Amino acid sequence: MSRFPVAWPGDLVRFYQLHDGAYSGQMWSGILPGWDLLSLDAMISTMEMYAEIFPDPSTAAVEAGETAFDFLPSFVPIAEDGTGCTLFVDTRPGDRFGCVTGFMHADADTYGPIWESVEAMLDDVADALEHGRPSGGWQPTVEDNALTWEPAYD
Repeated sequence: MSRFPVAWPGDLVRFYQLHDGAYSGQMWSGILPGWDLLSLDAMISTMEMYAEIFPDPSTAAVEAGETAFDFLPSFVPIAEDGTGCTLFVDTRPGDRFGCVTGFMHADADTYGPIWESVEAMLDDVADALEHGRPSGGWQPTVEDNALTWEPAYD
């Protein structure tokens, strides 16, 4: 039996039908604020890496969006930030099925979902770019025809 999830949200399927990663190679310059999109191959490699780190993940948190403290087989990594932190789609059952959450080194997934779905993530980023407002705590800027994201301070 595969350790990887079978059922993906429709917007995640469409997301990968449109691209196969977008590695910028420069911190904070990707289309997502602070994240480089993973290719399908990189996604699988990342899932395999986490499967080795968390061979017997906790199953106490069963609903999508709940803190698991472990990287679960139902977490589909879609991006990384260059420091080893991962952005993932939570495919566990529940009202928040398909939410997008960050998995950080020391804090695991304790901050909860950043966006309710891949579609909400893309809408938020598109709106930030169109209106020059922050997304996920990052302000888009364009300099010399290149997009970068700077920390947004209140």
